[in-house]
This record gives sequence, C-alpha cells and structure tokens, in this order.
Amino acid sequence: MEPRELRQETLVEHPELGVGKIARVEREQHRAVINFRSEPEYCMPIKDALNLLEARPIGGLAEHLYE
Repeated sequence: MEPRELRQETLVEHPELGVGKIARVEREQHRAVINFRSEPEYCMPIKDALNLLEARPIGGLAEHLYE
C-alpha cells in the first residue's frame, strides 16, 4: 500500500482478515484503525498497515464483499 492511500474511508484487503475500511489514522499513536467484519476497530501500526494492506477500488468486488 502507498502512504498516500492510508486515509479514512479507503477500502483495503488484509491477507488474513479480508476486506475492511480504514476508520481513521491516528498519526500521533502511529496506528491505523480498520473496520473488518470479524474485527471491528482493529488497530495496527502504520508501518504494518503499509506493508500488509492492499488498497482496493471503490465500486469493485471488494466493496461488495465489505458491504
């Protein structure tokens, strides 16, 4: 994931948790909060988010899986 994509409302995919949406980025705490179906309010370090998450386009299959 590119740093510019790490922002609120970005649709993302995690290798284990599936599709989620970034709820907020807490830069002071160096973490991102992502809502996954199985793990709402899932927190992860920004560094890990950039390495593990893959941004997904709005309107595609991933968005339908999330909704």
